[in-house]
Order: sequence, then structure tokens, then C-alpha cells
Amino acid sequence: MRLLLYLAVIAVVVAGLVWGAEGLRDRGRRLRSRDRGRMIDQGSLADAAQAMATAPPPYLAEERASLAYGLDRGPGWLRLSPSQLVFLADSGRVVLLDRLDVVGVGSTRELPDRTLSRDVLVVTTTDQVAYFAVTDPERWVRLLG
Repeated sequence: MRLLLYLAVIAVVVAGLVWGAEGLRDRGRRLRSRDRGRMIDQGSLADAAQAMATAPPPYLAEERASLAYGLDRGPGWLRLSPSQLVFLADSGRVVLLDRLDVVGVGSTRELPDRTLSRDVLVVTTTDQVAYFAVTDPERWVRLLG
């Protein structure tokens, strides 16, 4: 009987340690970049951003796209709202670009590390450059311009 009591106490302690470690890990995930044009890592803040990014319109445009360059490149959704350009990667990562910070929009085949066979959308903000593979980059240039 005493052994069962000890096992129950040990189980509660281990569960508390695991729960505490999960909480610390979630708190440790922070914004990767500066205030504007931020990359949000997974965690509670990313959950809020993902909820905003997956909400139904008022999006001015929406398209299945890929982030064509960078550590986070891969498929996802590109959405344009009146105030932001939002890329929601299939991995859960969210890239937010404030439209007020956009200083340049265009299309190119030249990426910093390679040349592509198709044009991609290039969005330049005050502190970063993002490359998005979309079906019609010129349409997005018009929408953002």
C-alpha cells in the first residue's frame, strides 16, 4: 500500500515537471525579428496570429503560394488585407508584413541564392525582403501598388 502511495507521489511530481517544462518552452518562443515585418514562431502568440490569418475575409486577395526564399521557405497561403500582407505557412509559421512598411513591390526571377524559371513576387519593407511564388505576380504587384 505504501508503495502505491510513493508511486502516486512520483507520478504527480513527474507530471508537474513535464507541465512546467512545456510552459517554459512555450514562453521561450518569441518574435524572431523586429517590431515590423515580423516572423512569428509557433506558440501562444502564433496561435493568435494564425487565428487572425485563418479568419474569413475581409481579405482583398488570397492565393495558395510559397515563400520562395529564406529559412522558412515552403508552401502556404498568401493573403492581403487592407493593412497587412499575411503569409500563413503550412508549417504553422506566420509572416506578417505591414502595408505601411512596404517600400517596394515587383517581380523577378533572381533570388539571392539562385535564378528561377518563373517570376516571383518581391515585397520589400523597411527591414526585409520577401519572395513569394504566386501564379500571377503582376496581379499582386497591382494589388500592393
